[in-house]
Amino acid sequence: MQTFLSRGSGSTVNISSAYGSASAAGVSVYVASKHAVKGLTEASASEVARTGVRVSVVAPGTTDRLTRFTNTAENKAALVSTGHSNASAHLMRSLM
Repeated sequence: MQTFLSRGSGSTVNISSAYGSASAAGVSVYVASKHAVKGLTEASASEVARTGVRVSVVAPGTTDRLTRFTNTAENKAALVSTGHSNASAHLMRSLM
């Protein structure tokens, strides 16, 4: 952001999700993180509004991969697990 500000132009695009504006049962951590991305983007855009720097958010809709990942209790547990070292690997296997 500092480089953009010193130039007086630039664009940052953050990636959120349709869940950044909605909610769903069983994926509260995911929904909270997407709301946070949207909030961060809006706050950052306000901070640099008159500088020539743009801050935007892209919020794609749901996909079959996300549905498939959260379709079982085991997959939901892996999604919200923060202490399990295999959660990332499990996520990657589920998305393939």
